[in-house]
Amino acid sequence: YRKYKKKRLNLVDVIKYETIAQENDSILNLVSMNDSQKTDYFQKYIDELKIKDELRAKLEAEKAEIEANIAANNAVKPGQLGGNQNPSSLLNPPTKGSSGMLPPVALGNESSNFYFYNPVTVSYGKREFEGKWGKRELKKNWRLSSNKDVDFSTNNIIELEVKNDSLVAEIDEKYTVKFYTSQLPTSQLVIDSLATNRNFAYYQLGVIYKEKFKEYELAASRLEQLLKNNPEERLILPAKYNLFKIYEALKSNKAEVYKNQIITEYPDSRYAQIVQNPSAELTDNESPDKVYYNLYKLFEDNAIRDASEEVDLRIDQFFGDESLPKFELLKANIKGRLEGLDTYKKALNFVALTYPDELEGKQAENLLQNDIPKLEAFELGKLEPTSFKVIFVKNFPLKDDSKKLLEKINKYIKDRNSVLLKTSTDLYTIDKDIIVIHGFKNQENAKSVLSVLQEFKDYKIKDKAYIISSEDYKIIQFKKSFNEWLALNKL
Repeated sequence: YRKYKKKRLNLVDVIKYETIAQENDSILNLVSMNDSQKTDYFQKYIDELKIKDELRAKLEAEKAEIEANIAANNAVKPGQLGGNQNPSSLLNPPTKGSSGMLPPVALGNESSNFYFYNPVTVSYGKREFEGKWGKRELKKNWRLSSNKDVDFSTNNIIELEVKNDSLVAEIDEKYTVKFYTSQLPTSQLVIDSLATNRNFAYYQLGVIYKEKFKEYELAASRLEQLLKNNPEERLILPAKYNLFKIYEALKSNKAEVYKNQIITEYPDSRYAQIVQNPSAELTDNESPDKVYYNLYKLFEDNAIRDASEEVDLRIDQFFGDESLPKFELLKANIKGRLEGLDTYKKALNFVALTYPDELEGKQAENLLQNDIPKLEAFELGKLEPTSFKVIFVKNFPLKDDSKKLLEKINKYIKDRNSVLLKTSTDLYTIDKDIIVIHGFKNQENAKSVLSVLQEFKDYKIKDKAYIISSEDYKIIQFKKSFNEWLALNKL
C-alpha cells in the first residue's frame, strides 16, 4: 500500500507539471505568432467549432423528436388504433415526407392529415414551442412577456429588439477571431512569468521522471526541451548535470557531451568537480548536508545577515538536489527575521506550494495554518505591560558614536552596580540594529534612568531614545513595525 501510495503522489506532481508545461507552451506559441498567423489559426478553429456545434444541435433535435414521439405513442391507448396499424411501429422514429410533416396516424378506419388529430405531431409541436418560447400563459401579447402584459409601445419594441440583438451577438461571439485574440496576454511581465513557470515545470518533470520513476527517456526529453526554451541561468547547469547522469545510466555517448559542457562552461562549479571525480559527491565538505548544517548554525547563532548572504548562493548551487526544500525553508525563516511577518508569510507560502509533499512543505503549511494567525492577532498598545525597555535605533554596521553609546550605558550599569539592568544589540532589519537597555519594572523607572544618562556629566547621552513596553518591543521585532509604533504614540 505504501509503495503505491507514494507512486500515486509522484503521479500527482507529474500531472501538475505536465499541465503547466503544455498550457503555457500553447499560450506562448500563440503569443509568438504574427497577426496573420493568429487569424488563420483561430479561423480554422472556428470553422471546426461551427461544424461540431451544428452536428451537436442536429443530434439534440433528433433526440428531442424521438423522445416526443415515444412519449406521445405511450399516451395513445391500444383501443384507439384502427385498421392494420401496428402498435410497435409507433415506437420507431418518424420520417419526414417531402412536405416536412410527420406522417399521419390512423384513427379508427380512416387516415387523417389534420395536425391536431395526430397526437405525435401535437406532442412534438408542444415541445418545439416550449423549446423556443418557454412556458407561456394563454393571454394577450403572449410573445412579449410570460409574466405581465406589455403595451405595444415603440419604446418597448425597440428595447426588445436591442435585447434580442445583444443575445445574438453573445451567441455568435465565439465564432469571431477577436473573441480569442483579445484573451491572449500582452503584458511582457505576464509573458515572462508564463515562460518562467513553464521552464520550471520542464525541469521538475525531468527530475521526477529520472529520480522517482527511472523513466530516463522521458526525463531526457523534458530536460532537453527545457534547454531549447532559453531558460534562466540557474536551471541550465543542474539540467545538464541531470542529463549527464541520465545518459550515463543509458550508456549513451551523449553523457560525454554533457560532461564536457559542464567542465568547459562551469569549471569552478560543484557539478564540474563531481563529474570529474564522482567520489567528491560523497566526501567533500561542500556536500548539501554539510553546507546546510553550517548555514543553520549561523542562523542559530544569530548571524542572520551572514546567513542571508549565503543562502541564495546555496539555493542556486544545489538547485535540483533533494535537499533544496531545507534551504528554502531556512531562507523563509531568515527573511522573516530580517523583513517581518508579511514577508515571512509569503516565503512560507512559497515553500508550502512548491514542496507540498516534502516534510519542509508540510512544516510551512502548518506554520501558516497555526502560528501565523496567532502572530497576526497581536496589536501594538493592546497588551498590559509587564516591564519596559529603553531603545536606540542605529544604522548597521555600528559606527563609533553607537559604540560610545554602548560604553556609556555599560559604565552607568557598572557605576550603579545595577544587577537588574542589562544591554543588548538586537538585529532589527538588514541595515538597522537596536541597542536595548532591559530590566525596567515600570515606565517611571525607565524615565529616571534615561534622565541620568542624558543629564549627568559622566554620560551626557545625546542619542535619540525611546521607552517601550516589552510586549510592544516583541511586536515591532516580528512585525518590523517601529514606524507604526512611533505614529501610534505620536513620537
